[in-house]
Amino acid sequence: MSAIKLIPSSGGGSVSLVPPSSTSGADVNITLPTSDQGFGRILQVVQAVKQDTFSTTSSTMVDVGLAVSITPASTSNKVLVAVNIGLVSGIQNSYPGFQLVRVSGSTSTPLGLGNTATGNRVNVTFGAPGLMGPGSSPGGFQGNAPSYQFLDSPSSTDALTYKVQIYSGFSSYQVNVNRTNSDADAAYTQRSSSSITAIEVAA
Repeated sequence: MSAIKLIPSSGGGSVSLVPPSSTSGADVNITLPTSDQGFGRILQVVQAVKQDTFSTTSSTMVDVGLAVSITPASTSNKVLVAVNIGLVSGIQNSYPGFQLVRVSGSTSTPLGLGNTATGNRVNVTFGAPGLMGPGSSPGGFQGNAPSYQFLDSPSSTDALTYKVQIYSGFSSYQVNVNRTNSDADAAYTQRSSSSITAIEVAA
């Protein structure tokens, strides 16, 4: 039995490719991936950053204005989407919820939604708890900075857009992105940026 041994240019050890003891008389061909096809290889990274603010009182999902586009090289590749919201805030009891959406042509597909919501509950991709102000307070200076990652298998080589949506979960109270609810003109008031990153991974 013959074998192919690979010797590293530095350091110790080696890697051997050893054939099976028998192939029943048939040839066995193994195709090694090229440098552009290696499994797990990062093929492209694209990012969009939102530096302005966004506010809404919508009780249904609306676009935040945070989106990124990518065109996969192969239908077998995956896309890792990372969302970072620098600051989300809201008036008392606003309960903001987020949804990650893939858009391909005229088709929009929510991604990573929970699937256990029943009754009046709502399935979202990720939420931002902890924004309820005490008593009659508007929760003006409370905020959160949620982040989320999703490994998508779009099975497509079309141009894809990944976008973030938000809604106000209670009584259409105002929710905000990249700012506090009070947004007072003071040194203790912060504004932020948010980002979405799409990474194509060979698979």
